[in-house]
Amino acid sequence: MSLNSPEREDLKAYSLTADPLESFLSWHESALKIEENANAMALATAAKSGVPSVRMVLFKGCVGEKFSLYGHNDSQKGLELEENPYASLVFYWHRSLRQVRITGAVEKMTKEQTLNYFSSRALESQVASSVSKQSQPIANRETLESNFQNALKLAKETGGVSMPENWQGYYLVPQEIEFFLYRDFRLNDRFLFKKNSAARWDWQRLQP
Repeated sequence: MSLNSPEREDLKAYSLTADPLESFLSWHESALKIEENANAMALATAAKSGVPSVRMVLFKGCVGEKFSLYGHNDSQKGLELEENPYASLVFYWHRSLRQVRITGAVEKMTKEQTLNYFSSRALESQVASSVSKQSQPIANRETLESNFQNALKLAKETGGVSMPENWQGYYLVPQEIEFFLYRDFRLNDRFLFKKNSAARWDWQRLQP
């Protein structure tokens, strides 16, 4: 059956539409009501060598069709994205019995866009980002907490903290989005949306 076949089933039965971004936002809105943390997502990156790494990060919303996240550009994920600017995201919503996978190119936000978000965070979160050399070794927990408390005290005395030069916002621009619904006996429903050469979305059902 071709991707554009009119005989295919109605996506509405699965709370989906032909627009995967619209579908994602609808699923995410539903997940916010019942999941412990609907914004938790796995971010998979890979170095130029092809060796992958994955970690949990926080989804910070969509801008147009772009998924946003933040972190240090000299962390493992930042260095890998510099070498290989492609990544995958996975949202797993246990109570909703749903999963969404997104794959695409990653681009950096401008400093102004990154600063706008950094400035909106709680002071403690700003300070934590400013003192952390993310992914680098540290002697012990006490050193980490001491660095934080000293920096927090200084920030309160001086009226704030500057955004670290190595703190960066990223956009993942999706090329593929897969919606996964868990069913009995592992007869799961999977719908894969792919952006075509005309920058439009085609979709097809996948076997479980």
